[in-house]
Amino acid sequence: MKSWLNWGEVSGKPGTVEELRALLSKYSPTSVLMACSQISVHLNYGPEGKTTPNKELTAKYIPFLFLPSLVPRVRKAHELDRVIFFQGQLRAIAAEITRLPPMPDESLPAIENHELGELMLRAAELLMAVHPKPTDPWDALANLAVQWIPFYEVDSPTDPFTQLMRIYIMLTVNIPRLTAKGPLPFDVAAEFERIFRFPLKLYINFMFLIMMHATIQRDELQLNNQVVNPLGPLWLASTNLTSETIHQVMATVSFDLAKMKLPGKPYGYADFTFLRANPHFSHESNYFCLDYDFGFNKLESGVLYGVLDNLPKELKEPYLSFWGPILEDYLSWLFETYASAKQNMYYPSPTYTNGNQICDAIVICGTTAVLIEAKIATCDIKTKYSGDYKLMKSYLETKLVGTPEKRKGVTQLLTAVEAIVKGPKDALPPYLAKVNKIIPLIVTKDEVGSSYIINTYLDKRLEEQINRKEYRPYTITPLVVMSVGTMERAMSSLAKMSLGAILEDRIKANRELSRPFEAASKYVHKGTARNMPEHMKLMGAAFNQVIKDFGIKEDDGSPGRVSV
Repeated sequence: MKSWLNWGEVSGKPGTVEELRALLSKYSPTSVLMACSQISVHLNYGPEGKTTPNKELTAKYIPFLFLPSLVPRVRKAHELDRVIFFQGQLRAIAAEITRLPPMPDESLPAIENHELGELMLRAAELLMAVHPKPTDPWDALANLAVQWIPFYEVDSPTDPFTQLMRIYIMLTVNIPRLTAKGPLPFDVAAEFERIFRFPLKLYINFMFLIMMHATIQRDELQLNNQVVNPLGPLWLASTNLTSETIHQVMATVSFDLAKMKLPGKPYGYADFTFLRANPHFSHESNYFCLDYDFGFNKLESGVLYGVLDNLPKELKEPYLSFWGPILEDYLSWLFETYASAKQNMYYPSPTYTNGNQICDAIVICGTTAVLIEAKIATCDIKTKYSGDYKLMKSYLETKLVGTPEKRKGVTQLLTAVEAIVKGPKDALPPYLAKVNKIIPLIVTKDEVGSSYIINTYLDKRLEEQINRKEYRPYTITPLVVMSVGTMERAMSSLAKMSLGAILEDRIKANRELSRPFEAASKYVHKGTARNMPEHMKLMGAAFNQVIKDFGIKEDDGSPGRVSV
């Protein structure tokens, strides 16, 4: 782990949020937001999960973004391997701009490049807080979990491309697969169009168009084209889109400083809810992407939370629950598509002979059975960002631990283990007959499943309820928790090895299970999920559908085409 450089270390005096806001108030807010958008591209944030620039880019931009008097001190910190620039700084600056009083004064001077470095270090200094130190062991663990989630998100291991493709596959592959088995309780496309007044297909196309634009901008910059163009009429001139259509769709992912309402008070220093909902900044009919990660995630947030927020109260919980089987089918599809069937025999929705479900899925790896519970339950904004360990503990207990009366994650897996080990053998499916080791696994839709301490807490809750002597000759391993994003990144290794081996390696590398999954596994790495040809094939098809539907032309006027 590396620590980032703070303003107080350079100036000799720690900064405050009031000082940061006072500085921001001296500049045209539009110029600051445009600068944030441009720096994000220049420092190559986003592709392959990059949240910091490499050493060469950092060295290049230190003299560009800092006053000459500060450059030597910043360079010295860089030489000591301190983090100078990271994505969270730009999020914090942009968030503070949106919290300034409305009707911005654009007569103020535009910010200069060399003035941005100070703002970035001041923002970095504010991306932390002093947390309480509860003495109760469970409170202390929950406190550590809620303390580390913002840091995990700042340096997210997930490439936004994979997040976009995940929800795209759920919409175009998994929902149709489930529909073929019987009618579903919700028609996502119909609900989306009812709320947003334009088709879901158009929205999907726009999300891939935004991805295309962001990728081209970064590629051009690598070819030394220093101009970063926004998404707008000039860039979209080669399409058949009307300005009305462009603005109608982009209004759902952007904000205009002169027209926006002030966002509500944030729950904590890492609460970027407004930017997540509006990752593009609208100015003079152009749209500047402030955050590559948030921008790519708009397809999921639109079809999931955009619809959820506009449903009647009595339909909100059913709509969230509706996505549970979709997540389960996505996991099943991942194993069908990429994992070695010889080493990973995947059984979705396994049942006892009486028809009752054992768990969400079982993966047989030789004589090891991995019991999976897939959890769609999201960690709400207030819980994640307020730093309140009581809220985090409540989330973990109600959504991922459960009780004997209302089983969730941990208690569901305990029940399954109990039945397999102690129940009648003739009640079990035949593929469990030779199993002598069981690995309980929770897979979460949210990234928190792979974050710091979460696994520790949930495993300890399982450990206090299990007596391994009673389960002999079976071996019951510690509980493992991972996000679906981590599972995607595991697929490259699963093509040639078993899930059981990957999980056991993770356990052995970090017995306390306190580190993020990727930090404790030699088989699963952060960044882009590797060796996923079907994802690339589907992405290519999506891009070519955009080109066809939007009538995109090459420079010579010929029909556009993307090959992946």
